[in-house]
Amino acid sequence: MTLPLVETLVPMLFLGFFVASLLFGVDSRFPIAAGLGLIVLVAVIMAFNIVSISAEAVAVYAYYFLVIGVVLQLIRHIRKSERGILPVDRLKRVEAMRDSCKSWIRRIFSLLVEGLKSKRREGRNPL
Repeated sequence: MTLPLVETLVPMLFLGFFVASLLFGVDSRFPIAAGLGLIVLVAVIMAFNIVSISAEAVAVYAYYFLVIGVVLQLIRHIRKSERGILPVDRLKRVEAMRDSCKSWIRRIFSLLVEGLKSKRREGRNPL
């Protein structure tokens, strides 16, 4: 059984952490890593049946950290797309990948055609 003060204080601490993360530019991987670590801790608590620590409360804290990390990722993504960084870079990468694929397909096709032509010149059935 938890105290009402703790039930109110913990979400406020996480909200404060979120605001501080926004203000100080904390990398979103840190809260996500903390959330994943807490999920592992929940598994350990449940596996060893540790009664002094509430696995449910730790799971809720893990969820808070994961939500903070995902929201920070979304904010970072939106900021980059507003500056025009993300779509241009992605477009350039897609175009480069497309050109590379076209080049490889042309090479493979030309090798196949040359192989069929050489077999046909030799008088063998190419297929």
